Amino acid sequence: MAGRQRTDYAARPLRVLIYIQRNLDGDLSLEILAGRAAFSSYHFHRIFTAAMGETLGAHVRRLRLERAAMALRGSATSVTDAAFEAGYESVEAFSRDGVVNRLQLNPGGIGLMNIREETLAEKRLLAMPHGGPYGANGATFERLMAWGGPRGAFTDQGWVVGIYYDDPDSTPAEKLRSEACVECRLAPDPAHGVADRILAGGKYAVMLHRGPYSTLGDAWRRFLREWAVPHGVSLADRPCFERYLNDPREVAPEDLLTDIYLPVGD
Repeated sequence: MAGRQRTDYAARPLRVLIYIQRNLDGDLSLEILAGRAAFSSYHFHRIFTAAMGETLGAHVRRLRLERAAMALRGSATSVTDAAFEAGYESVEAFSRDGVVNRLQLNPGGIGLMNIREETLAEKRLLAMPHGGPYGANGATFERLMAWGGPRGAFTDQGWVVGIYYDDPDSTPAEKLRSEACVECRLAPDPAHGVADRILAGGKYAVMLHRGPYSTLGDAWRRFLREWAVPHGVSLADRPCFERYLNDPREVAPEDLLTDIYLPVGD
C-alpha cells in the first residue's frame, strides 16, 4: 500500500508537467496547477521548485521561450510576435531573458541524515509579526527579546520559534508573512505588538540544521528535494516552522543549531 501511495504521489507532479506542455496558452496559475496535483498551493509550489530546480513561473516561462525560439528558427515568425506569444510584454524583455536562472543550492552545513519524526501537541506561544523578507526577521526577534528578556520570557524550557506562512519562491518578498515566537507563560501585550499564537500540533518531519541562519533557505529546499520528494512524503496543510536551539549572541554562526519542522500527513 505504501509503495502504491508513493507512486501516486510521484505521478502528481508529472501530470502537472504534461498539463503545462499541453496548455501553454491557457491559465497556468498556481491555484489551477496545484488543484491538478491535488496539493495545497503553498506546498505544491515548494515541492515543484524542489523537484524541478526552478520555480513554477520560471518553468512555464522557459517552455514558452523555447517554443518561441523554435518558431523563430523554423518559420517567418517575427521577433515581436514570438515575444508576445511567449508571454513577454516587450521585445526588450524577451531579448534580455534568454536563459532561465536555476536555483544554485549551497550544501554547506546541511545534514540530511539528521531527520526524525515528531508528533507534537499544540503549543501556546507569544508572537510578534514580521512582514517582508524572511532574512530580515532578525530585527523582529530582537524586538521580541527586548520585550521578553526583562520579563523572563526566555528560559531553557521555552521554545524560540519562527513560523513561516508563505512560500518565498512564489510570494513577493515584501508580502511574505512570518512570526517571531517564544513559548512562555506571560500574557499577550497588544500595546507592544505581542499576541497569542497556537503552534499547530500534529506529525512533523524534523531536520537538524547546523550553520548560519543565512543558509536555512537552501536547507529547506534540499530537505524537500532530496528527502520529501524522493520519499513521496504527503505534506499537511499547516505552516512550516523553525525552532532555534542556541543563542546567536553566544555561539559562532557556523555553530548555530536549528530544527526545521516540515508538516506531514498521517
